[in-house]
Amino acid sequence: MYQFLIVAIMSYIIGSLFKIGDGNRKYSLEFAKGFLTLLMSGFYLHSGLSYLMASAGILAGQSRPVFSRVNGYSAEVVSLGIIFYMSPVMGIVLALLFIVLKKVLKDYNQAVFASCLTIPIMAFRTFRSDSFIIISLIIFASLAIQFWPPFLEKRIKSGLLYDMAIGLGVLGFLILLYFNKYVYKGFGIQKDIIRHGPHHFKYVALTFDDGPDPVYTPEILDILKEKDVRATFFLIGKNVSSHPEIAQRMVEEGHLIGS
Repeated sequence: MYQFLIVAIMSYIIGSLFKIGDGNRKYSLEFAKGFLTLLMSGFYLHSGLSYLMASAGILAGQSRPVFSRVNGYSAEVVSLGIIFYMSPVMGIVLALLFIVLKKVLKDYNQAVFASCLTIPIMAFRTFRSDSFIIISLIIFASLAIQFWPPFLEKRIKSGLLYDMAIGLGVLGFLILLYFNKYVYKGFGIQKDIIRHGPHHFKYVALTFDDGPDPVYTPEILDILKEKDVRATFFLIGKNVSSHPEIAQRMVEEGHLIGS
């Protein structure tokens, strides 16, 4: 788990640093920050959770920088860089939509707000990865709060929306930690839940479900190879599509793939 925390902390630091004033250089830098942060997190740890932590970190650093005297900066260009990394097509469509809306609405903030309303729809139609969908929803919530229009401010305060988003984010992170510790990794030292079968059976069926996972599955395969043990892996289609090399390794090392 510490690897994901490293990704989040480093991304937050990157988001807090490298500020430039107005102009094209500012937009180019912020776009690069969003794009390159996800690119580097993928090099470090190619995992959906890694991309999720990197996105949350860079957006938090951009909006609430720790190294700046100002309260923060808007995150629309950084968000576009993140989206462009996940899907260049979706990024181009969003950019073109913003340009059209800016000409129609004659207002930068309203154009950003109107554009961000399409992000959830495009995300569900574009991405198969759960983490990319969650990242898109985080971006949508962040931009909707930052660019909340004045006529809606009279009905619902953007500060209230921000507090709600932070609360839901913290709750989601705690749930993620719980699943990572007690579901994805198993129950650790709670040995009382392990049922010992009859001793006269010479064989046991060793199975692993819901893989392949880029972090845990290779570690499992390393242990099985070291102990010269074969197992059955029950895989999820979209995970296999994302990490076909792990499934290929299972077959090459003599394991069975169930369905």
